[in-house]
Amino acid sequence: TAAPLAPAAACHTAVEGEKSECYEHVDWAMRFGIYSDPDWYPGLSMMSSFVDFQAWMHSRGDHGCPKPCPTMAQPSTAAPLAPAAACHTAVEGEESKCFGHADWAMRFGIYSHPDWYPGLSVTSSFVDFQAWLHSKGELGCPKPCPIEVVTPSAPVEVSSMPQPDQGSSTTVLSPAASGSRFATVSQTTARIQVGGEVRFYVIGTSNV
Repeated sequence: TAAPLAPAAACHTAVEGEKSECYEHVDWAMRFGIYSDPDWYPGLSMMSSFVDFQAWMHSRGDHGCPKPCPTMAQPSTAAPLAPAAACHTAVEGEESKCFGHADWAMRFGIYSHPDWYPGLSVTSSFVDFQAWLHSKGELGCPKPCPIEVVTPSAPVEVSSMPQPDQGSSTTVLSPAASGSRFATVSQTTARIQVGGEVRFYVIGTSNV
């Protein structure tokens, strides 16, 4: 008779390429089935991990799925991130599934299941969705970088424009009763110095 399995071999998490159909079924359920038919997977949600799906199939005896090994956090040997790299907004094409889930939640999930996303709405940004997934500790989503707001340049102040000489009259503009945009209410000659040039302007009483 075969020797009993050692404790280390008592669990196995399916991987792509194995002869068993377990991986393909778990992967399909996690990527598609839970979205199209969530009632097929009681106790699971779009936030459930691969191990959660495999454990669910194992409990049902489906597709020959063995008991998966629990997910264990491995100690990191990498140098700590510098403050500038302490955030990262997911982009398409990365190995992490964060982008795909945040993108799906923003484009589809929030419309079909808004109750899954408390605090978010259809107007929330991609960064908002990734931040929400990060706060839940789901799918390895890192803390996203905040959106930079570009502040428009300050408007030009009126005081910076050339001013008439002291003592000169200026024409006051007011809404025209005749329907024109503006109308002058007085006539005067304005002497304005621009750089080294002096200019004279005669302002009439006709509508402008």
